Amino acid sequence: MNEGTVIWKVRAIKPYPEAHNHLLIGRVLSQQGPCLSLLCRTFHFGRNVNSVKDIVPGALGKRLIPWGRIEIVNELAGSFNFEQARLVKDAKGNVSLSDGADSCLIASRRDGR
Repeated sequence: MNEGTVIWKVRAIKPYPEAHNHLLIGRVLSQQGPCLSLLCRTFHFGRNVNSVKDIVPGALGKRLIPWGRIEIVNELAGSFNFEQARLVKDAKGNVSLSDGADSCLIASRRDGR
């Protein structure tokens, strides 16, 4: 894999019961060592997402995530512009991060059930 051109959506585990969902979406900088390094945006949200306003996006930044805290990884299109993408809600109530050409599901109606 060519690091630096790979875009991942990562779900990270938080070690406390009141934790919200925690997604990181961005470019893989390094997969070596005890942590994954991403240039990414973060997205925090609770169990029930009814609108785009229920999701709190974080600023673009470099983040290190210990491998033991990573629950799942989805590889996205290398062309996905995660830096400029916006949160959008579709007719079914699903919220995605979209750059106009590509999109990435953040929360679906079934997540809140």
